[in-house]
Amino acid sequence: MCSPTHPHDDRARRRAALTVRPNPRPASDYLVDWRRTVALPDGAPLAGRVGLAVAYVPDRLILEAAGLTAALDLVAAQPWPDLESLAVAFHDDLLNALVPRWLCLKASHGTAGARHRVTVEERQPGWANPALTG
Repeated sequence: MCSPTHPHDDRARRRAALTVRPNPRPASDYLVDWRRTVALPDGAPLAGRVGLAVAYVPDRLILEAAGLTAALDLVAAQPWPDLESLAVAFHDDLLNALVPRWLCLKASHGTAGARHRVTVEERQPGWANPALTG
């Protein structure tokens, strides 16, 4: 694991792990949805299980499953000060790799009685498809 004094090293590793390929139907709007739970290191400020849901409408590129899994493993391996930092950082990683029409990342942590949720969303200027993105 990278030293916590060099957070950009972790970002570079996560971004390098995210592999993409050409969108098979770039003229069409369609929704891609990924969900995964990751276990963060015990003893870190944010520890335990975090649920991550990624939904996006691709433009020219789509994520490869193996690359997303590798990047999420790197997310899980590093210490995060809070859920907001994790959500914003990984959302930015995905935006950098994909440049999608629309991207929404939802992160959740805690128990049913005390759940903390963060939603980060971005869309290309002028693009909208409420039938897909709600």
